[in-house]
Amino acid sequence: MRPTEVLLEEWAQLRATGEQTPSAIVWNVLGDGPMWMAYLDRIYNNPSLESLIYRNPLSGKKVFMCTSASNATAIALIEWNGGRKDIEVVQNWGPTSYDPAWFEQGIWSYLAPCVARDRTTGNLSFTTTLLYNASCDHLPTRNSPMGTVFTTSSNNAIDASPFGAPGKLNGLWMIKTFEDVFKFISAPAPDPLHHVFLPSFNELQISPQPMSQWNINNTHFYAMGGEGDPDAYRFFLDGYGDQRSRILEPSVFDDGYTFQLLSSCIRVSRLLTHFVHLGGVLPHTAAPSRDSGFYSTCAVAGEACCTVTAEQQFSYVWSLEGVEAAASLGTLLTNSPAEAEAQLALGSFFERCNPWGGPAGLFCANSSLPWHPWDNANVLRGPFALYQNNTAQRDLPGVAPLFRCYNATLGQHFIDASQDCMGGGGTVEFILGYLGTKRDSLFPRTLKRCLSDALGYFHVLDGNCSALGGSKDIFLGFVM
Repeated sequence: MRPTEVLLEEWAQLRATGEQTPSAIVWNVLGDGPMWMAYLDRIYNNPSLESLIYRNPLSGKKVFMCTSASNATAIALIEWNGGRKDIEVVQNWGPTSYDPAWFEQGIWSYLAPCVARDRTTGNLSFTTTLLYNASCDHLPTRNSPMGTVFTTSSNNAIDASPFGAPGKLNGLWMIKTFEDVFKFISAPAPDPLHHVFLPSFNELQISPQPMSQWNINNTHFYAMGGEGDPDAYRFFLDGYGDQRSRILEPSVFDDGYTFQLLSSCIRVSRLLTHFVHLGGVLPHTAAPSRDSGFYSTCAVAGEACCTVTAEQQFSYVWSLEGVEAAASLGTLLTNSPAEAEAQLALGSFFERCNPWGGPAGLFCANSSLPWHPWDNANVLRGPFALYQNNTAQRDLPGVAPLFRCYNATLGQHFIDASQDCMGGGGTVEFILGYLGTKRDSLFPRTLKRCLSDALGYFHVLDGNCSALGGSKDIFLGFVM
């Protein structure tokens, strides 16, 4: 508690000199212990600090936040506050699975999970990635003591591992979560939106954590990009890298871009709110959104939040493999969902699924796949993502094309980083996308091409060809 107290003491001194500071809310787990009493005695009821506490605009009461599993008696005693009745307790936690009813309970969410229809189950579920031309469709919290609130985020962690977090996607995740806010604000008959919640937090000091602490022993928590890394099966939370963290503060890794993008999105939100309050009507078009039924584009000239740039567009690659009776077909990698569906329908290929519960709506998912990645074909030869083009508008690691080639003699497709397809060993079909030439926290996985008598050409991710009986490890680049 003392760090919170010190922070507020410093803010109080700044306010005394006329400097503006934020207001604060304590967020605490309310168990049977007395910690909450200390917060009330030393901060909420302290005449020198209580003015720094955020007050609910709807009731005028000071706000105290707790987790959704908090002690009901403690909540009641805090709101009673010795008879003062001047505190409102708001629950704040993160949903673990898609359930619209969860968001109707008044619980704020410190996560902003986007939603897609899962190809495997046909159900709506949280997703770990996004198409740049699709909507996020995350839900607002309703019936909160503080009204309706939308959470936006630079990233979202479905679980704490790099594979369970989509990453910032070079800003795309923030743009898409704010687009839902814009749709809500500009609806033909908008409900009042009382708060936009912008969580920015880190758990760097407690990383990495052992999996045994969470009774987890599967590939969902494999730290990608670490072939043979002894820490690969430990929680890295926000410590994995800039693209996987939930921190909004300016960073030397992105030259402050995340913070600048956030500023842009806030400006657009305020502009749209002001426009609608003045009676303005925004044009709407038919929507890809399943829930809202309308879609309002962000069309404010010059604002980064209204512009999806080249580095925010990704090419997702499906991994198909010849069924046993057609093993000679080898591996077929495609960035076309139509081609993938057509080949699967013919019955000659099967799809290598993603063992990490997403991205919903793109690849098939199978969370029961064996958990050791370095010798498991499902992981080593599964799907991946590339940049869609190479016209980066910011200082990104270098990119290089990945070609799909065809060897007519073998009747097999293969991939190569050179347009001459292994020195004339095949002909170019098309460019699948663009590899990273340097490993970073968005594109951390190695991609290699292999060759074996049994499988023909195939690829491995974060591994070696020999694990699957192959040879001639050809490193091509880095992928997501």
